[in-house]
Amino acid sequence: MPIKRYLALIAVLLIGACESATLPSTQPAQLSVLDAQFLADQLDAMTSSLIDDVFSSGSLGPSPAPQLSHQPVVWTHSFEKSRVCHDGGKLTIAGSGTKTWDPEDRTYNVGFSGTKVREECAYTRSDAVENVVITLTGVGDWAKDRHYAKGKPTGEWGATWVGSWDWSKSTGTSGNCAYDIVTTIDTEANTKTRTGVMCGNEIDKTSTWKKSK
Repeated sequence: MPIKRYLALIAVLLIGACESATLPSTQPAQLSVLDAQFLADQLDAMTSSLIDDVFSSGSLGPSPAPQLSHQPVVWTHSFEKSRVCHDGGKLTIAGSGTKTWDPEDRTYNVGFSGTKVREECAYTRSDAVENVVITLTGVGDWAKDRHYAKGKPTGEWGATWVGSWDWSKSTGTSGNCAYDIVTTIDTEANTKTRTGVMCGNEIDKTSTWKKSK
């Protein structure tokens, strides 16, 4: 190969390599594993707390008259409730379901499902390295059940959270992602297990359910 053609080929290859090295990444921004675990914890904690307020409200409790019957009694209920998020924004939960009381067996079963909407809902993730504010806007579905026997929790309690949101971090990155989380409480073993996927990151965490048990 003539020396001039060889040098021209080398120059073209070098220019192409430089252009490839300087091209901006087209990969979408991703949440870190720490971000995903933090959001899974917050998703479960805040949504559950809001739903627990509804479950424990007097409007859902058994009324005195039906308790005199020996037949199972079913109450139906629908609701919508909002709460300010930890660092601004709003979470709104809406849903419907039933509570079933069996006076013969003294069992009490609750099952509800519905939707949730986050509007600029902000949380701060703090660790030894940084404090990052993560802001979320999105919609999702949820379902939750629990069971009692003779006034005490029994069996497995379940909850599912499915949806997606637009997210932004105080570091300047932003994006969109989906989640599909299942929380299972084993009332006998006193454990809470959370599994699923949060924004592309696998979630698998087991912890103590009630510290004082």
